[in-house]
Amino acid sequence: MLMEDGRPTYVRDGKKFDGGFLGGDIEEAVHGNPQAEEYAHEFKSGIVTGFVLSMIGAAGVVGGAVVAAAEVDQPRASNAVPVGGLAVMGAGVILDLVGLIMVLNAQPHLFDAINSYNDAVRLQGSP
Repeated sequence: MLMEDGRPTYVRDGKKFDGGFLGGDIEEAVHGNPQAEEYAHEFKSGIVTGFVLSMIGAAGVVGGAVVAAAEVDQPRASNAVPVGGLAVMGAGVILDLVGLIMVLNAQPHLFDAINSYNDAVRLQGSP
């Protein structure tokens, strides 16, 4: 793994694989090593799922704020709390945090995939 133009790039047998958004081509870079492929799959699954959950959570926070603002504008008792909007915002924050935790927990699997692949290559001898 190396950085090229500010992006991670995976190199295998002289061929470069893009490390791009959401893991890039890590699965192709470690293809042929079952343990490394499993780590790469766990990494990509965690990154994608975490990212999606974070985006849904962010949308929930924005949507909850809009609903809360609309609830406040409704004519009713002056001390009414916009429960619906706050509940949606709270759920969005929780979902965003769950997504962030998933992304952070997925990151070590990237290095596990790379190390597992490299260790197997060393044991077999360099090509």
